[in-house]
Amino acid sequence: MALMNQIETLSAEILPLVAEKCEVPDEVALDTAFDSLDLDSLALVELSVQLTKKFGVEVTDDELFTAGSVARVAELLATKGAHS
Repeated sequence: MALMNQIETLSAEILPLVAEKCEVPDEVALDTAFDSLDLDSLALVELSVQLTKKFGVEVTDDELFTAGSVARVAELLATKGAHS
């Protein structure tokens, strides 16, 4: 149960970063596919740097691409031991 709470907390913190750093609409949902947002590789690199700084675990642009959504990125960060 604690993992689910951590994923929810991380998701809530990641969502505004995605909206701000990737210049996408504010109505992006946790399960919105990154593909549908037309994020280019530079946007994913910038986002990976921000997430690495904010959460204290390394996350690469390839991992973000593979995860594909905020919810899946939160799961990834949680499994890597991210702290908010």
